[in-house]
Amino acid sequence: MLHVGLLILKILGILLLSILGLVLLLLCIVLFVPVGYRLDMEKRERFQLKGRVSWLCWVLTAIFFVRWENSEDDFQTEKKICIFGISLNRIREWKKKHCRKKNKPKGRPMQKTEKSEEEKAPEVAVKREEQQEEKKTADLPAVREKSREKKERHRRKRWNPMETFRHICDKIKNIGSLVRSLYRKTNEFQEFWNRKEHVRARQAVLQETRFLWKKSRPRKVAGKVTFGFEDPSWTGLGTGLLSMLYQWYPKRFSIHPDFEREILEGELHIRGRIQIYVLCLIAFRLWRNQDVRQMYQEWKQ
Repeated sequence: MLHVGLLILKILGILLLSILGLVLLLLCIVLFVPVGYRLDMEKRERFQLKGRVSWLCWVLTAIFFVRWENSEDDFQTEKKICIFGISLNRIREWKKKHCRKKNKPKGRPMQKTEKSEEEKAPEVAVKREEQQEEKKTADLPAVREKSREKKERHRRKRWNPMETFRHICDKIKNIGSLVRSLYRKTNEFQEFWNRKEHVRARQAVLQETRFLWKKSRPRKVAGKVTFGFEDPSWTGLGTGLLSMLYQWYPKRFSIHPDFEREILEGELHIRGRIQIYVLCLIAFRLWRNQDVRQMYQEWKQ
């Protein structure tokens, strides 16, 4: 008996350990298998954007597509989610067709005879005449009410100088109260923004955003962009901002500013990946930070 009991406990222990191992394996897959993303943009005669997010070696993918043509004002969008390369729309269509085949009646429907229709024709005509007469009698009070409303509107349209003056005064009072409330809100926002606890909270959030950018920034960026604005100063500012990307992607990404005309053409290809444990770690750190929690609660109030 003791041997049988130990054997049963051994089997139960093996089952529990196998279940725990599977749970840990799934948890590690969810947390540490990266989610890849890709973005392809093209702008010449028409604007075209295609994005794709994939996880676990293309087991689960999400695709979205946008196209817009300037000449025809044609805007097209498409969204698709695939599991093992099969889109969910195809699965739904297959289910609908399968259900229709099951619900189809096996026998043929009975055909109506022409005599029954001829017999029902005069009864239908009589019913229609009765319905028309009932509608006419029911519409009489509605027509009278409409005429009364028109008369009242005509009376209200007469210009009264005292009423217009009061209306203008009410508007001025409302504008003054709105300006006062905005001034109070700006002062409250400045006090809220410049508190020591909130400054520390902002620094913590900024630090976490830097960590997120470091772990999830695009690994490959390639393309060629030609742009220009009406004001050359804006073109210079745009080149200064886009030139910051050369720090990470100096080889395959090129910028060509045009200071003489307004233009936007080119193509851009971005690839990268992110792991879910990074998002969980950032959320946990922010939740542990008391300054961030206090700032969030005061912001809600």
